[in-house]
Amino acid sequence: MTRPTLDALTPALDRTCADILGDTIQYAADGTMFAARQAYVDYRDAVKAFEAAQVIEQDVTVAGLLKADVPARPTSAARITLTRLPGLTFRPINVRTDAAGTGWEFEVTVVPGG
Repeated sequence: MTRPTLDALTPALDRTCADILGDTIQYAADGTMFAARQAYVDYRDAVKAFEAAQVIEQDVTVAGLLKADVPARPTSAARITLTRLPGLTFRPINVRTDAAGTGWEFEVTVVPGG
């Protein structure tokens, strides 16, 4: 009896984990045609230091946006809305492949007037 390998099981595991544990985001590769996607969103705050002060600002990271759902690398033309930050539109920055190699990971920045 041949047992399946982790590589063979990864796509189904990724899908199941994203569907159950992921946050729903709205993603538009072209900036206009939004579709619901599952991803892991880290809404952590970051301390930014300036010459005489420190401020807290949102430092949101999107991880685990499956390449099966978004095969092309997200570009600055893409737009994202996040359930926990209503009324804001974001674009991806610092896009990279995630540690598993099956998804995209990136930070987001607010699109002014978006």
